[in-house]
Amino acid sequence: MQSDNDPDQQPEPQPRQRRNNRRHRKDGMKFGDEDFSLSIVDDYDEAEWGEVYKACCSHSLQEIGLIFLGILGLFVCLYFWIFAMDLLGTGSKVISGCRGGELFGSHVNPLSMVMIAVLCTALLQSSSTTTSLVVALVSDGAISVEDGIYLIMGANVGTTITNDIVALAQAYPNNEEFERAFAAATLHDLFNILTVLVLLPFEVWTGYLRVVTQLIVDGAETKAGDGWEGPVDKWVKPLTQTLIIASKKATLKVAEGESCHDFYPTTCMEGMPQSKETCETGFVACADDFCPAWFRTNATLQDDMVAGGVTVVMGLLFIWITTVAMMAIAQWMLKGLSTRVVYKVVNVNGYLGIALGTGLTMLLQSSSLTTSLLTPWVGIGVIRLEQMYPLTLGANIGTTLSAIFSALVVAGLEPLQVALAHLFFNITGVLIWYPIPHLRRVPIYLARQVGKMVLVWRFFAVIWIVGVFFVVPLILIGISDLFHDGQTAGGALCVTAICVIVLGSTYWLRYMGGSIKVAIFFDNCSQWGHREVSPAGGGTMDDAEEEDDDEEEEGAAAAEDNVNEDVVENRDNLEASKRFEKEMDC
Repeated sequence: MQSDNDPDQQPEPQPRQRRNNRRHRKDGMKFGDEDFSLSIVDDYDEAEWGEVYKACCSHSLQEIGLIFLGILGLFVCLYFWIFAMDLLGTGSKVISGCRGGELFGSHVNPLSMVMIAVLCTALLQSSSTTTSLVVALVSDGAISVEDGIYLIMGANVGTTITNDIVALAQAYPNNEEFERAFAAATLHDLFNILTVLVLLPFEVWTGYLRVVTQLIVDGAETKAGDGWEGPVDKWVKPLTQTLIIASKKATLKVAEGESCHDFYPTTCMEGMPQSKETCETGFVACADDFCPAWFRTNATLQDDMVAGGVTVVMGLLFIWITTVAMMAIAQWMLKGLSTRVVYKVVNVNGYLGIALGTGLTMLLQSSSLTTSLLTPWVGIGVIRLEQMYPLTLGANIGTTLSAIFSALVVAGLEPLQVALAHLFFNITGVLIWYPIPHLRRVPIYLARQVGKMVLVWRFFAVIWIVGVFFVVPLILIGISDLFHDGQTAGGALCVTAICVIVLGSTYWLRYMGGSIKVAIFFDNCSQWGHREVSPAGGGTMDDAEEEDDDEEEEGAAAAEDNVNEDVVENRDNLEASKRFEKEMDC
């Protein structure tokens, strides 16, 4: 037996404390608490409107002045946040215009067309750009209306990558905020993915969207005219255009078969002011009366790619800065405000939320802009995931109405039919995944699980973005091409292998303890690089290995406890969600 003063005696290993424990919370939560979690639906009594009035309007002159400054700061940050989003989208169009156009020219079957549109829209960062390309290709006879409908389906999925990128701005330093924000961002992803999974085979078998839209446009007339200019185009776009303008014309020509290098080197008429009429441009274009700062004569394709890359980096940097600034101001303004009061204000009927999302998106003319704007507010807990869902559905509908208004002032019925197909695709998705409570919970539940994964391991967010928007589409394009090229045996082998892997993984996770092993793996990944270093002379290599073994055993026990606690938590959350949905339905 060793004495207490024995220098060779090693301290007993202490069990590791679990970080970010969401289950041991303080009563009386207030906004601004670090441990506030969206995944817990609060059981607080509903606040009275008198409490809301007191919290909103009962202030001293000094407090009113501070509130005014806070609101002004939010609007300033919002303006530059939209500017940053426009920079990101424009730079992505310049970088990906060549590759996106080539992909659009390689359509072969419905599945590959959907996946190509996912890839193109994720690269271009804009479903409106993809829709414009589809409309132009349909009008020119390069693709049929049916093919255009499949491309629109893929564009609906690809545009959601913007939400996920914006959510990354909240990855540090608060894990809980990142969990909530990424769950809100992937809610948009999952709704569109689930809708495509249902409607793509239905459209292939029945031609539902094509037939319905054809019946609507028969006998209709459209004429060329000026479209509606939204506030983003009027107040934000001019600032972006001073730096860079992306050319949709070049991308369209590449989709129709021209080479990317046919537009270079760029040239301008000597002795004439640089403008759209006097310059032959590449993927960086000019406006009617000027050329942007990053347009250069004698530029090469590589020069334009560099300009686009710099724009993307600037956009990402500004998004991070403005998002952090907006959320800091919002949390400061909401500091100490009762959770019950805020939820009383933002708790609106779900169908009214759909209408609000539709109106906001028609104003901003971008569904990804609407949902990306709301994502950080979910991150700080102001909006709950159940409230974000109808706003997301409304955003999907709103972006199609903007496209319909644009199609009405374009000659020809094909653009109108494609825009209507986009509208009915999203409306059908809403009718499937919202009115029925059991189906309504599916996207919300899946989004929460993705949020929990990024809470355990932040890098999972990057894996999700790369996998959903690039790896999976490329795999499916490859498999569909095997069937199209007559290599049926190879395609069938790939499909069989994928089914075996999916079914085997599901069985391993549910019935062979795989979920616990996965939890241990992610826990080790999150702890990597953060282990405490023993003092010099504090032990041997064998002691260190034994300590690692002890930590692994403790990690296994903790992971098993986590799984058991998650079962209880999910059950409680399900019951609370049901109560919340009943209130929303009322």
